[in-house]
Amino acid sequence: MKSKKGQRENEELEMFSTSKLVEDLMKRDGLTADLMAEQTGKPVQYIIEIIKHVRDITEDDALLFDRRLGWSAIGLLDHQTRDLLARNKAQTEILKIWSKLLKLGVEIRKLEPRVEKFEALVEKICRAPQPSKPQVAS
Repeated sequence: MKSKKGQRENEELEMFSTSKLVEDLMKRDGLTADLMAEQTGKPVQYIIEIIKHVRDITEDDALLFDRRLGWSAIGLLDHQTRDLLARNKAQTEILKIWSKLLKLGVEIRKLEPRVEKFEALVEKICRAPQPSKPQVAS
């Protein structure tokens, strides 16, 4: 189950997803990747990579989409900037988690010799002969 913070971060990533914005604009304007490629002169694969969030929109792309499709270049670039910032924030959080895990790994390695000594002591105690109980005369 995701925490509310994690869910909010996922919503933030989705909200600023440039690929989602382009996909929504294409639907609104009745464009397919093929039609968009035809109107912009970009290869179909290029358009698909933008839609699939593999490729970011460049300044040149934004200006081209503005000229050929009437989409606001400033709006696209603003969205792209927010998208990049949101992804950067998510990556920073992931790095913080990895850092904590690495620190825990170091702490565990520091404890290993003590754990081994403790296990050896427990083993020694378990192997030692048990004192017999004095028998009470009946």
